[in-house]
Amino acid sequence: MIFRFLAYLVCRAWPLILLGWGALLLVSWLAAPPWEEVAQDKEFAFLPESVPSRIAEEIFEKAYPEDKTNSNIVLLLHRDAPAPGRRAQDLKFIREKEGTRTK
Repeated sequence: MIFRFLAYLVCRAWPLILLGWGALLLVSWLAAPPWEEVAQDKEFAFLPESVPSRIAEEIFEKAYPEDKTNSNIVLLLHRDAPAPGRRAQDLKFIREKEGTRTK
């Protein structure tokens, strides 16, 4: 019964329904805040300011203020045999950097 009524309504009043959806879209578009206020377009914006990626991004922006292009670089480092004591030194570095995270 309800589906028959909905079908009848859509068949008879489809221009009004379409205008209603268009009006809803327009009102939503005008009421929405600017994108820059609600989203961060930067690649590393979610990271703390003390991490090397953020520091490098700031230095790059200061050095090349006109260059707005983004690029990605992948570095792959491999060590055949770990140097003596290197692993302990690496773990110490990680522990120290974990303590500097912002919460």
